[in-house]
Amino acid sequence: MKKTLVTLLALVFVLSIASSVFAAPNNSFVDLPAKHWAYVAVQELARVGIIDGYGDGEFRGEKSMTRYEMAQIVYQAMQNSSKADAVQKALIDKLAAEFALELNNLDKRVAKLETKNNVGLTYESRIRYMGNEASTVKGTSQFDYRQRIHLNGAVNDKVAYTARLEAGGYFGNGSTGTIGFNRAFFNIKDFAGIDMITIGRFGTHGITNGLLNAKSMNNDGVIFTQKLSDVTTAQFMVADVATNSEFGLLNLNFKASKDLKLNIAYTDYGFGNVAASPLFVPTAWNNMGGNQIDVGLNYKHGGLYLMSEYVANKISEGAYSGTNPKAWMVQLATNPSTVIYPFAGIVNPAKAHDQGFLINYRNIDANAVPVMSAYAGASSYNGNAMAQALVNGMYTDDNVKALTVAYQNVFSKGVVFTAAYSDLKQKVGTLKDKEWDLSFQFFF
Repeated sequence: MKKTLVTLLALVFVLSIASSVFAAPNNSFVDLPAKHWAYVAVQELARVGIIDGYGDGEFRGEKSMTRYEMAQIVYQAMQNSSKADAVQKALIDKLAAEFALELNNLDKRVAKLETKNNVGLTYESRIRYMGNEASTVKGTSQFDYRQRIHLNGAVNDKVAYTARLEAGGYFGNGSTGTIGFNRAFFNIKDFAGIDMITIGRFGTHGITNGLLNAKSMNNDGVIFTQKLSDVTTAQFMVADVATNSEFGLLNLNFKASKDLKLNIAYTDYGFGNVAASPLFVPTAWNNMGGNQIDVGLNYKHGGLYLMSEYVANKISEGAYSGTNPKAWMVQLATNPSTVIYPFAGIVNPAKAHDQGFLINYRNIDANAVPVMSAYAGASSYNGNAMAQALVNGMYTDDNVKALTVAYQNVFSKGVVFTAAYSDLKQKVGTLKDKEWDLSFQFFF
């Protein structure tokens, strides 16, 4: 009997504790009594402008509220306590004490939400049809796809992380595509007297207008960015440094006026046959080294945006030592762009019905831009640039004269349609090609 009584008492005790534990959170969502003093208090705080009320600046006595809803209003009052006088601050303190439990839970939820929001994910998917008329690549017109996941995270208020995971392939071959990070870098602000340090794997095409550094990914190194004046910014980059490979660049950006921006850059590079390693991208160049001068211009006139760039390369090492290949391009568009097409579009994917046209002409000697030579082999003098254009990218070959026209339209928010046509001719050699692509990109 005693044992049974003890068991029953213990059960009652446990149930009473459990009921109080589970009831506590639910009480926060029970309506406050109509005559509760908190209603009068918040009406007074709303009257003097410390809180906003129900959205129209008023608190109506006929509208009841839960304790949790009231706590959110009290939280707002606490945030605006600097507007309150001594009497009103005392009233805010009294409200804070009354709703301490709910405020504590609210703080935890806000803190948890802020922690979750430190990393943002966005997605990009492209489906494209490419056509090619060159006899050397007859029958290679095909569909391809590309998937990207963009990661952006804030380590703290001065350190941010950016990465891009990408995979792609061609329709009909059954391949799932190689997945990898072609961008993964940190931006560090105000460190050791430097305005910005970028370190990791990044794209270099945005340092100039995109012709000199036509690699939008897979560059491993560091960039130092320093503002020299209100109109001048300097950038120094060292990338892809290995046993027998290096690329260094110094770039100065000038804002001549509201509508005119200029840049001048100097590079020192040397490339060899580098074996693959975990840190550095293997290069396909034969031994080549030298220096480049780059000049770029961006000008806005009315509703048109002019972008141009000129590169002069002095090769001092390797098979082409003593040669001075050059490259230039000009682009005219109806919308602004950060770099030349296709490394950046001319529409805003988040703006429905945004649309734009562009025309781009580029004239690139073989080896003028060694970064481009890598796409066609050791050197585009081998005559394969046009024959491989479809596979390796019509926009990333040297030894070419090319005219491109393109149109982009944001059919609906996050859905971008592109139609582009290119007429390409070899500068050294007789190959010609006409290519077009139609694509849909989805951003979400």
